Formats: sequence, C-alpha cells, structure tokens
Amino acid sequence: MNICPIYKNLYLLDKNNIPSEVNSDFCSDLFPLIDDKKIAHIKAIRANTPYRVSIRLFICRYYKSLMQNYCSELQSKQAEKKACESNKTDFVSFFVDKSDKKTVKSPVYFLVFVSDSEIKNKIPDITAEIKRTAAWLDISDNIFQCYIFYYSLRHLCNTFHRDNFKIAFDKYCNDRRYSFQFQYVPYSKEELLLNINGGNPKFNISVGLI
Repeated sequence: MNICPIYKNLYLLDKNNIPSEVNSDFCSDLFPLIDDKKIAHIKAIRANTPYRVSIRLFICRYYKSLMQNYCSELQSKQAEKKACESNKTDFVSFFVDKSDKKTVKSPVYFLVFVSDSEIKNKIPDITAEIKRTAAWLDISDNIFQCYIFYYSLRHLCNTFHRDNFKIAFDKYCNDRRYSFQFQYVPYSKEELLLNINGGNPKFNISVGLI
C-alpha cells in the first residue's frame, strides 16, 4: 500500500561500502530535520550501515502549511492513506525499518519523544499510539523495539527510574512483541548523538545535532 509520508532511504555515505545492488534511490546517510522542540531540537538522523535503512517521519504534519516543510521531499500524491489525515501522532516521531537482507526476522523500530514532565502521565497514551500506528502501517505482526527518548530543556538532578517505566509500559501494552528502551536526552548546547543499535545484521542509527 502506498502511504504518505514515503520512506527516506539511508545508506552508509562511503560509496566503497555500498552494496552493489543499490539503485538510483541512493541518498546521503544524513537527513536534516526541521528544528522542533517536540523532538528535543534534534537536527538530523543518520544511518551508519551498508544496509538500507528506511525511515518514515510522522512529524511532517506540523509543517504542512509552513514555508519550510517535508511535503516536497516525502509526499506521495498517489498515497492511499496519509499520516497527517488518518494517523496523527503526538509522540511517535519516526518509524525505522532496516529493510535489506532480512535473513532472520529482526525488529522494526519506533522512536518516541516525550518531555520529562509528561512521561509519567502519558504512558497509556504513548503505548496506545504506538500500537495504533503499527496497525495503521499494517505491520502489527512484527517484533517492535520502541525507543522512548525523554528530554528536558533544563538540567535534571537525576534521571528517571527506567525499570519502573518499563514495568508500566509493559503493563499498558500487554503484548510481548513490543519491547521498550528508554534514553534520557539531557539539556545540552553541544553536539549530542542518540544511538539506536539494530538487530541482525547489525546497523546503527544516530539522531542528533549537526
């Protein structure tokens, strides 16, 4: 099914390491993002892998009517359904599919961003949104790795109790196909990379400042 926004396909930038079957869809491994406090001022997403990593953005709807937007690059005019019309996510920002050479069934990835002040009260909403998005993408039979990035625009004295968060997310999700990991995004004016380490074969994605 043709879905909007379309995938952004990323490869390792070093052309010597790009698989021979890669076609004209090749693009740089670095995809700049529009500055947005909802995703903790993340500036770009990068894939460091010889395999294709396909990334679908769900934050595009916030910019449709603005001069700077994602529509010109990621819009599909032939789409049978559009995220901005029928799956408006508040927390799920990216869906990542490591789509080349799946010799074994490996997870797909949801990247969720939530402020530190919201996370405790929004666990039911986030888990419902993740599962709804999986159903909307028609991928509910997959194994899911959900990265919950919780951020603050101020310095925090300590981080949250991740074990308690995991218990709460597992309780509300009630589905063993979904696994949750948590990463605190500290307030920083320096370059900060948030790493997502994929399954088999290994790949790495970094989202962060450029």
